[in-house]
Formats: sequence, structure tokens, C-alpha cells
Amino acid sequence: MFQLQRYPKNPILTPVKKNYWESKMVFNCAAAFKDNKVHLIYRARGEDKIDSVLISRLGYAILKKDGVTIEKRYPYPVFKPREWYEPAGCEDPRITEINGRYYMLYTAYLGRRAAPYFEEESTNIAMAFTTDFLNWERQGLLLPSVLEPEKNGILFPKKIKGYYVLYYRIDPDIYIAYSKSLENPKWIGHKLIASPRKNSWDAWKIGAGPPPIETKDGWLFIYHGVDREGPPRRQIKKDYGTIDLERHYRLGVMLIDKENPEKILYRSNGWILEPKEGYEKEGLIPNVVFSCGAVVIKDTLFVYYGGADTVIGVATCNLLELLKAIEEKNV
Repeated sequence: MFQLQRYPKNPILTPVKKNYWESKMVFNCAAAFKDNKVHLIYRARGEDKIDSVLISRLGYAILKKDGVTIEKRYPYPVFKPREWYEPAGCEDPRITEINGRYYMLYTAYLGRRAAPYFEEESTNIAMAFTTDFLNWERQGLLLPSVLEPEKNGILFPKKIKGYYVLYYRIDPDIYIAYSKSLENPKWIGHKLIASPRKNSWDAWKIGAGPPPIETKDGWLFIYHGVDREGPPRRQIKKDYGTIDLERHYRLGVMLIDKENPEKILYRSNGWILEPKEGYEKEGLIPNVVFSCGAVVIKDTLFVYYGGADTVIGVATCNLLELLKAIEEKNV
């Protein structure tokens, strides 16, 4: 079966002990290719907590055009909790470029004592945009009318039949919605489009990875799947290396019809990346590879992913070879 190939010098980003906001973990980064460089907006956690949970902020690193070498890494967060809906963290960013703007969808974490009953945690998808990755304009919650906690929001990079397209997750499924505008968007047509599969590597829950990539055959959509139930990742409080979890977060692919984002042309039977290396199997949360960002440089697909919720790695493949493997149902 087709597999991504890890960069031999992984991980490419690790925590920086001297920076309080990223001293414990860096993971789950968005990626954008601009001016022959890869721009990573990554999730980071340090020492400070709210409701006993480490606060997430977003850092910024620039890679050279080889997609792996760090050119610059900023010593301060470029995006951090500010609004009422995100005091406990800004998490798991995904970035889509549309008409020169880079739209970031991220998980806004309200915390465990969330309205209306102040008994259960609440997550929502929020949106902001930038042109330089340093200065961001927030646009608020994306789905304020959706009462169930939602995560893993991604935007398609262009309109389809006059509508912007959004994928998002309400456990354990992937949903779709549409809006004619991204300025004060009104999302309509909410519909479930993909669910976990019994007795499979994605049997418990699934969710979006990076935003879809347009190819000659359709939209290439990388997603994550979890094989078995376990405690929520944020509720695991034990120290590094002391958690024995049998569940695995893996990455698979779907091919989506170019003109109908509700139509799945192909869904991989297996995975293209699974936790195998030490930095993926051992960390804050063992057995996790989780991607929020990917770019194509020439014919190479670069998939950036969090390993064990602690470090960032990259894995690659030839895009045309992956599409051929999909065509031959060998993935």
C-alpha cells in the first residue's frame, strides 16, 4: 500500500525550553507556500494553564523552498487567546489562500466551564485572515448557531458553483456547509458526508487534515482517523511517557469530485502515515500523527504533522504517484 516517506531528519520543529509559551510542545501546524517559502503557523503550549489545561498559542516559522530547512522562527506567538470564545486556547490551525488572503480556521477553546450549563468543555471553529502571517484580523466564530462542539474546520481554496465550501467535524463525522461570502458568512446546507468505518483504522472518529488540494483528478483530501475509543486528548494529565494508550491517530486520503464536494470518488482502505517512529509513539499523547497543513512544491507533496502532540515532522511523496495509487486503488 502507498505510504508517505518521512524526512530523515525529523522532527523539524521541537519545543523551545526558554520560551514560556512553547516550552512543552509544538505540533499541528498550518502550512502555506508563498514567495518560494513554506510558512508554518503551529500550535504551541508552555507552562501556563486555565482550568488545569495548558493554554495553546500559535507560533510562526518560515522554511526554505526545500520545504524542510528552517530559515526563521519567531520567538513570540503571532496569535494568542484574546476573545471571549477562546480563553483556553487557539488550536490546530488550517490555512487556505483565497485571492491573496490567507484564511485561518482554528479551534477556539472556551474551556471546561462553558455555557449554557457550565459543566462540559466547549470548542468552536473561529476564523481570521492575514496577508503576512504576522498581523491577523479576526472574523469571529464561524458556526455560532451550531450548538454541538465542532472542530477541524477547512475551507476549499475556491468557490464551487458560486459557493465557498467548508468541511468541519461534529464527533465522530465530517460535515459540509456552504456560504456565498466570507465577509460575515452565512453557512447553509449543513450535511453529513463521511463517517467512521467499522472494523477499520478509522473506526472511532474521523476529521479533516489540511485543506483540499486541487488536482487533475479531483480534490485531494487528507484526513485523520482513530481506530478505537479513548479519553479525550486534552483530558490526559499524566507526564510524558507514562500513558499506555492502544488507540492510534493515522492519516488517510479521499478524492473529492471537482464540481460536487459532497461526492467522494475514492476513500483509502488503508492509511498513508501511521505512528511508527519514537517521536510519534512517545510524547504527551502516544501514537499520534495529526496533520493540519500540506503544500505542493513542483511535483512533491509535503505533509506537515504533529508527532505525539509534542513535535512537528514532515513526510512527502510524489503527487502524481499518489494519484496513480488512488486510481489503482492501492492506497
